[in-house]
Amino acid sequence: MNYYDIFLIIGGIQVLVVLLILMFKKSVKPRVNFLYALMLLTIFIESSSKFIIRFFEIKLVQGLSPFWFSFLTINLLYLFVKKITNIRIKHFYLYFLLPALEFILFSILSIIYYYNEEVISENTINFIVTIRDLISFIYVAFFSLLIILISLKHRESLISTYTSVSYKTLDWLIYFCVFVILNTLIGIFFPSLRKDFILVIHIIELVIYYYYLSIAGLMQMNIDNRVDLTLKNEYPIDVKSNLEEYTQEELIYTFSLIEKNMVEKKIYLEHTLNLKKLSKKLKISQRLLSKSINKIGHKNFYNYINSYRIEEAKQLLKKDLYKNYSIEAIANEVGFNSRASFYKNFKEQVGCSPKEYSINS
Repeated sequence: MNYYDIFLIIGGIQVLVVLLILMFKKSVKPRVNFLYALMLLTIFIESSSKFIIRFFEIKLVQGLSPFWFSFLTINLLYLFVKKITNIRIKHFYLYFLLPALEFILFSILSIIYYYNEEVISENTINFIVTIRDLISFIYVAFFSLLIILISLKHRESLISTYTSVSYKTLDWLIYFCVFVILNTLIGIFFPSLRKDFILVIHIIELVIYYYYLSIAGLMQMNIDNRVDLTLKNEYPIDVKSNLEEYTQEELIYTFSLIEKNMVEKKIYLEHTLNLKKLSKKLKISQRLLSKSINKIGHKNFYNYINSYRIEEAKQLLKKDLYKNYSIEAIANEVGFNSRASFYKNFKEQVGCSPKEYSINS
């Protein structure tokens, strides 16, 4: 047993623990987490099969293993991203058709090879493995690119949906997909380089696939970062389709309703306020709310809500009662979930730190 096998065992155990947590522990987004757990399950099965084949010296060519789930893993990751962004998943079961065919085909080939390795020549095996790798590389790179594009839209939509976007982005997934694409390009255009550094590349892949993906998924398990890239019209006040534009009067009227609720009810003080919750409160579609804030308020949702919170904080800092309050306490009073977010927004909007403002006011 070498270092690679030890890494394989530890990585597999970590992935198993994380996927079980994601599957069975209650969270704010159980369906999203379940899809991610299924993706991790494919990684766990693949790592386990590699170790079993190596440790027990099973007569099986690695490239013919039916337990390599390149298609299934990237498909589940793609479905995970679509679920987070509320993009409709059409023909859900088709995403499992190609992986199923791959599994059946290579199961048959593996059984044939196991009982009579002379039936399949070495040249045939090399040809099959090469074709499999090539198709897998292209397929995975293509879906990785789609995941990157959706993740970038997700990042843009976050500031129009939430008042705090800390730890909510899918940047970690973008970095992973960039790595996958670069690794694919090396495999296709520089195969000799890959062979020369095969052990190093395998260890890097192991760290990225097993450790990075499992930890990233676990860290975001209870962070609600779901957005709606479709922004459907849900309420009677907005009867337009997504292709129709709103008039200036409609936007002004909607913005006045938002302002009224901000001033009279101070709903910006709610820590969990986001575009979806505001939409339910005002019985106005998310699309119309977002459009009116952008066009009339000249801000995105994130900056608009936080501007009210900062103004509220300024009023508190002027009062003697709050002079001895900590930055965290003031941030909590006005609706921020973190000191860092409050401090950053305050300094950007006011031009000085909360402490400096308190001393000078």
